[in-house]
Amino acid sequence: MSGTSMATPQVAGVAALLAGRETTLSIADIKSRLLGTVKPLSSLSGLLVAPGIVNAFNALTSAFAPLPPGPAPVEYQSAVIPLQYD
Repeated sequence: MSGTSMATPQVAGVAALLAGRETTLSIADIKSRLLGTVKPLSSLSGLLVAPGIVNAFNALTSAFAPLPPGPAPVEYQSAVIPLQYD
């Protein structure tokens, strides 16, 4: 799948993240933030209102509220797990 079939759920998801993150934003504010923070693609220039790909990181980090602290770093260790088949 490609095109608007995949763009719609992606944009709706980022809009939902943004609305949940900054509850005081209006619909117009969310639209403006989404359009203003796309990752530009020159191949789409002149074809779309916002010629690029929705970017959740850009949309959320230009937020007015500070981001919550992230989780502690995870350290992974390799392990051998014996498997038995009966």
